[in-house]
Amino acid sequence: MSFKYRVYGLNIESEIELEELVKIEDNQCNQIDVKIIYGKTNNKIKNQVKSNSWIGTDINDICVYTKDIAIYQIKNGNTIIIEPLKDKDNERIKSFLLGWSFGILLIQRKTIALHGSAISKGDKAIIISGKSKAGKSTLASAFNNKGYKFLSDDVVALDILKDSVLAQPAYPQNKICEDVMKVLGYNKKNYEINKKDTERIRYKVPVNQMFEPKPCKVQAIFEIVSKDEYEKVSIEKIEGNKKIDYMLNNIYFFGVESSIGTRPEYFKKAIQLINSIPLYKIKRPSDKITIEEQMDLVENELSEL
Repeated sequence: MSFKYRVYGLNIESEIELEELVKIEDNQCNQIDVKIIYGKTNNKIKNQVKSNSWIGTDINDICVYTKDIAIYQIKNGNTIIIEPLKDKDNERIKSFLLGWSFGILLIQRKTIALHGSAISKGDKAIIISGKSKAGKSTLASAFNNKGYKFLSDDVVALDILKDSVLAQPAYPQNKICEDVMKVLGYNKKNYEINKKDTERIRYKVPVNQMFEPKPCKVQAIFEIVSKDEYEKVSIEKIEGNKKIDYMLNNIYFFGVESSIGTRPEYFKKAIQLINSIPLYKIKRPSDKITIEEQMDLVENELSEL
């Protein structure tokens, strides 16, 4: 039995049920872009990958290893093979499938993906990026509570067009840290813990009513940087050569692309992106909750675009 879904602008046929994703019917699907199957992964690199999180000498054939969970082989931008390890834990298998595995698949398809959350208002989207624990999902959730639509969490897939950049919708689920649940008005007893997280507790929060199912034009990108030394929230626009480092720091799994060899067309898309979208950096103190201040700064910048 197989299931059909749409995510990141792609039609998916999967042997594993992915309840989080948006289902599609046969009459909504002219072609399948990606197949997800159970099977044996590449024996030549299986033993090597166990000492790494991922391995591959060819960008179009990469294995991802998650201890005691599964080995994922991602091939040619159109196939993901899952080989479960030990006890088959579908929840953990799905977590790494929807994150790391799809991130690599998008790279194989020469799709720029950012490590962040995407929200929208009307037909325009903004991306909130940053490293783990920066507060991306938290700020996105606060905007959702204010009426903004939800496009994506963790991985934002972009279509770089000649005259615009589109953020593709992922699936209607956000992941929010335990300490922020109460601040945003969620009762954590009503939500499931995200099993992928090992360093902190995050909860899966469905956002079906707030989900935007259509791609939206990206208006701006905001990177959050959190440090103890920052006394208050501030924002700066990124200009000149700083844009390149800014973007490379925020591309999802760019280490995979750069380690094997950055393809000219992939780098060209990244350059086109930074030249067509305003980029900002939000600096916030890590020991304070400053959600309202961050929202005000973001909306002030958007009002001037």
